[in-house]
Order: sequence, then C-alpha cells, then structure tokens
Amino acid sequence: MAWRDKRYDQRVEAFHNEARMTEGPGLTRAAEHEKTKEVELVVRQPGHQPMKVVMRASSKTKACQYLLNRWPSAEVRAL
Repeated sequence: MAWRDKRYDQRVEAFHNEARMTEGPGLTRAAEHEKTKEVELVVRQPGHQPMKVVMRASSKTKACQYLLNRWPSAEVRAL
C-alpha cells in the first residue's frame, strides 16, 4: 500500500470517528414543526476539500450550529 493510500485511509477513519455522534431534531437539523428557510454554508474540515451545504434552518446561526454538531472540528461559514 502506498503512503498516499495509508494517509487517505487515516483521514477517512478520522472523519468517520468524528462523525459518530447523536443525531436528531434540534441537534443536527431543525425540529419537525419549526419554521425554516434554506441556508447556504461552506464547511471546511482539516485535510478535506471545502464543501457547500444547503440546509433548512430557522436562521444562519442555527444552521452553523447544526453543522458544528455534525463536524466539531470543522470551520463553518454562512454564504
């Protein structure tokens, strides 16, 4: 296995370990009966390409918090 493959496997493993958490309404997404709108955000994680995420949330602040709950080591910015 090439060193690049090993490094890639380590990053993927770290990502999956970090992603294991409690999910649900109010933690990683809006509650069922909450009034929401679409919010565009950019998520930057160490060792990964930035990704653009469009999600429904009551505000940009809440959307950022939901994504930080999903990926604690990420940097989240609303567009």
